[in-house]
Amino acid sequence: MIHLLAYLLVRQPDGTWSVSSHRNLESVAAEWEAVRAIDEKSSAIVHVGFWRPDASSFTSVCLSNEGRILLTSAAKFALPPSYRSASNPFSIVDGLPIYLALSGWGYEIEEHSRLHATQASIVPTPIPPTEPLGCPSGWFKMLGKDDPDLFSECSQLSILSESLYQDREALLPYKIRDDLATYRFKVLSGNELSCDVILDEIAFAPPWLLNLSIKYLKLSVRARNRLESIGFSTVSDIARIGTAGIMRMEGLGRKSLMGISEAIVAAFELGSAYCVSGEFRQGQVIEEAADAKPESLDVVRQKAKYQDHSLQPKSFRDALHAAFSMLGERESTVLRQRMGMLGSRMTLEEIAKNYSITRERVRQIEVKAINRILVEMPVWAGYFRSSLGSMSDGRVTPLPLLGLDVLDSWFAGAEFLPGPFAYSLEHLIDPPEFHLIRVDGQAYVSRILQDEWEEAERSAVALLSTLSKNDSPRLESDIKLLVESQLEEKGADLRPLLWEVATRRAHFSPGPSGERIMVSFGMGAESVVESVLSESNIPLHYSDIAKRCVMKGHSMDVRRVHNAAANVGYLLGRGVYGLGKHIDLSKDEQERVLGEVEEMLSETPGRQWHAGEICDELEAHGLDFEGRLSKYDLNVILGSSTTLAYLGRMVWAARTRGAMGSADRLNIWQAIVALVQEHGSPMRASDIREIISRDRGLGSTFQIHQADPLIRVGENEWGIIWRDIPFDENHANAIVGEMISILNERGSGLHLSEIIPSLKVNCDLAAKVNPILLVALAIRAERVKSGKGGYVYLSEWEGPRRLSVGEAVEKAFDTFNDGVLATDVAKKASELLGREVANQAASSVLMKIGTYDPQEGLWFHPEEGADAFDESTDVVTGESEV
Repeated sequence: MIHLLAYLLVRQPDGTWSVSSHRNLESVAAEWEAVRAIDEKSSAIVHVGFWRPDASSFTSVCLSNEGRILLTSAAKFALPPSYRSASNPFSIVDGLPIYLALSGWGYEIEEHSRLHATQASIVPTPIPPTEPLGCPSGWFKMLGKDDPDLFSECSQLSILSESLYQDREALLPYKIRDDLATYRFKVLSGNELSCDVILDEIAFAPPWLLNLSIKYLKLSVRARNRLESIGFSTVSDIARIGTAGIMRMEGLGRKSLMGISEAIVAAFELGSAYCVSGEFRQGQVIEEAADAKPESLDVVRQKAKYQDHSLQPKSFRDALHAAFSMLGERESTVLRQRMGMLGSRMTLEEIAKNYSITRERVRQIEVKAINRILVEMPVWAGYFRSSLGSMSDGRVTPLPLLGLDVLDSWFAGAEFLPGPFAYSLEHLIDPPEFHLIRVDGQAYVSRILQDEWEEAERSAVALLSTLSKNDSPRLESDIKLLVESQLEEKGADLRPLLWEVATRRAHFSPGPSGERIMVSFGMGAESVVESVLSESNIPLHYSDIAKRCVMKGHSMDVRRVHNAAANVGYLLGRGVYGLGKHIDLSKDEQERVLGEVEEMLSETPGRQWHAGEICDELEAHGLDFEGRLSKYDLNVILGSSTTLAYLGRMVWAARTRGAMGSADRLNIWQAIVALVQEHGSPMRASDIREIISRDRGLGSTFQIHQADPLIRVGENEWGIIWRDIPFDENHANAIVGEMISILNERGSGLHLSEIIPSLKVNCDLAAKVNPILLVALAIRAERVKSGKGGYVYLSEWEGPRRLSVGEAVEKAFDTFNDGVLATDVAKKASELLGREVANQAASSVLMKIGTYDPQEGLWFHPEEGADAFDESTDVVTGESEV
């Protein structure tokens, strides 16, 4: 039988997927909470159905939605109203509309923010107008209030909706065209135009900008070549991937990202006249620079050959002050802003806005100031450069900015001026030789660029991930050589730092030779669990694995640890997992067992054997290896056989000519139904087990699940619905309906013993059967649930709303301060429970929570400080093998 399930498809930041299935919403939410606790950048797809789609098909939509839940349409409409999601899908994957979840998953975002996540897949299509022709709709309604003049001009041109704007935008005069573009962007995106938001809000840019060729953008050669190499030709291509997509492109880093953002904002601000025709015709004015063409650095140096250089500052801070003092007010201010003396470093565009001049004019002022400083202050090309060179040459460890003055007091104060220091490295050494790179918030002086470091880090991580998938583990020393080789010789001083950063997700353990080997890589649960098992000399219960994960600094939900252990290890006991090394048999002994079992099963073709039965047979032949061979060990050993077929649930058979698998295993449930139908009357579970086990191997546990036509008619007794019930379906519905009414009136659950006495209309009819059958009929109708304590309650309730016997006894016991008789506790518990509690039941509970004095015959509360039952301890409930 195929069940309707909820699937959670989780994508980790390293690109790996994990899939889990759930029968209720609570377990889905708990699993997602556990995922977020491990890595907040993980994203996930929630799907509801009788099947699940391939996880890898969702890779593209997850790339730009880190830390978010995405819903298929089936999941969106299956969730309760408290779980908000976007109104419209932002992508379609294999025919499934994909929606962004807005709340209910550990975060809250507004409806308009959903478009932040859509850039990786599509640029939203404008919604056709729903207003009558001639009436403003959408953002044009707001335009009428905010800018009546511009609205009037649009009205005269009959442009009052988004669709008309898209159709006629290219025919508008340039000024109206640009004014509408700016207003539309601000209203639809909710943000002012800036480099910080443009890439994630570019869907709201005007058509002329989206259609603009990237060759007209003022991009760096690196960024332009990289974009063109992957087939990008217009700004709309950039819009499809957004910030997240650009950051994941090889060869592009944060510097390139900022350059692309600045170029798009600059094009937006230049306007449609410039972007459409290639020249700035807005107002028919082109600003003339005060210095049309700055002199080259060589010319300036030649003119200053015989100047008297009197500025010899004693420190980096003094050198900066001296440089500013020799410049004019405007040059000094521009250079301070470019360096970030008063905060973050400002772009040419930001400074141009402050002075109402062009970016080119700002650049010319900056170049003129730098040339003057280099000519009049030889300390930059001299001491500044040579001192850094002497500290870097031959260095085998990173050179941090913090503490640079310890090596040379001239650099005092540099650590407090990281922006000006980085700017000085880039512009005051010609050609640039050193750079300031940042790794985990720490700044280092190096001969490589930030992009080169990030590329080396990505390559090292990818290398470790690949090596971790090899069948034969690699030595730590060999891996270290491969990782450090990702940096060229000029970045040799950063190799120890690269090893430290890249191996944060690598897990090592001692190998057979004593030298450490890498056993797994990644921050996912499976990698951490595998490292824990590898370090342990014995197999571990999944609760112990979870505790050891915490000791390693990885706090994970115990259920997630359980799933991970099942994926990376072998089941070697009830809830106990281990690796191949934990099987307590030598290779020779394992081969002996395998040969014996293969011969045994070949003599009984068609017979299906449970691993437990095989162990019993081996023990009878003296092959129990002094108790060292368990059915779990055997199940792992048989996995290497080429002549045996594994049918699932620890069941094995001799392989036939055709391939065999779980589909060949006798369907236990179908066999049970056929058996009870053939019997002609209800059967006890023990009799069913005895007959079924003759034809198929069974484990130590045997469970029967209710599903039509099988129904539970009594305690451990099963029958066929309507055949083994003394009334028809109409009468059954009447009884269930009266039970529902009684539960609604009471507002609390009914105990099994209270069901029949509570019925009035259908009391005589219900008295003919066991109340267990009545509960089974109600559960079959999906109207009620059953819970601990023998209670039934409405499905929409969170629980029975009544105390169990144990809870009632514990609560009653708490009302007594001194020693008390078990009979008194039972009496008080009966009052709290609303039905009689037997003295024996009360005594059983008191044995767990109290202390008994045999001389006085009284029960006392445990003394303060005595050991108490740890309610947080996980209880293994067992696993069904049927």
